[in-house]
Amino acid sequence: MIVEDKRDSYDLAFEYEDVKDSIPELVVRRDHHLCYTAYLRRVVEIRDPELHARLQSDLKQEIWRRNTARQGSQS
Repeated sequence: MIVEDKRDSYDLAFEYEDVKDSIPELVVRRDHHLCYTAYLRRVVEIRDPELHARLQSDLKQEIWRRNTARQGSQS
């Protein structure tokens, strides 16, 4: 298989040479993003043994409920 370099033929060609000479400005933020904070809160909650057991039980009940509802609608 022959692979040709056609990057110069594109209408929206990317200037690779410009990237080599420019260094992007690094922005460091000390505050946490809300999604990250929510993620960490969920991780802490799930690692709580009592809450983890309750979530497992709720999930089993929901799966059971959906399964029995689906079987009931097929009858």
